[in-house]
Amino acid sequence: MLISQEMDSWVVIVPRQLRHDVTQFVSLLRTVAYSMEFRLASPAYRELPDSHIASYMEGIAKALLTCNRRFILAVLPNSEICTGVFRKTD
Repeated sequence: MLISQEMDSWVVIVPRQLRHDVTQFVSLLRTVAYSMEFRLASPAYRELPDSHIASYMEGIAKALLTCNRRFILAVLPNSEICTGVFRKTD
């Protein structure tokens, strides 16, 4: 028997310029989750002024310090932003 879990506390970290698109995406995500009997509460949003790595680091740190979140979704405008943070090692 499958018992679905509940995501009752999560945060979305998003640059200001992507807020509208991400809000629509989250709404769709919640609709799909509901149809699969997975309760996905409305997230808290942390809006970043820009998409610089330092802004993400600060946003994530604030979310960790001020919220009791079970999940943090950080939305990146493109994959190039990760180049300076995540490097492939052999």
